[in-house]
Amino acid sequence: MEETLFAHVPIGILVVAPTGVVKAANPAAAALFGYAPDELVGLDVDALVPSRHREAHVAHRAAYAEAPVARRMGGERVLTALRKDGSERAVEVGLAPAPDGPDVYVTLLDVSAREDVSQALIDAQKINKAGTWSYDPVSGVVRWTPELFRIFRLPVA
Repeated sequence: MEETLFAHVPIGILVVAPTGVVKAANPAAAALFGYAPDELVGLDVDALVPSRHREAHVAHRAAYAEAPVARRMGGERVLTALRKDGSERAVEVGLAPAPDGPDVYVTLLDVSAREDVSQALIDAQKINKAGTWSYDPVSGVVRWTPELFRIFRLPVA
């Protein structure tokens, strides 16, 4: 069942060795990065990170290896993946240590469409001079859009 799940789940999955080398990639991960699945195998995972973030990624990967726990990479931030053709995709990345060894399971969710819609909403709010806020009752976090900060003449946070 694990192999079937790996091959058919619509979320990208990579298995990455402690050295940073991709040991396995499912079809969804290959599609996200624009590679054939066998092209990803053997590739250094840092090659999938835009050059402007690569140095920090190497340091974060080393820190994760010291204390590997299942978590979302980058906290709540949307990260950027580098595709084979040089284009970039907005992604959410999950990390989990393999239970039977030193490898790391990486999950990848393409959130480009969601980010595009979010940016379109921000642009529309600017044009209409409308701002919005949201409240997450679980975390207690209140988020304001940049336009709402401007309406109240506050510095955009």
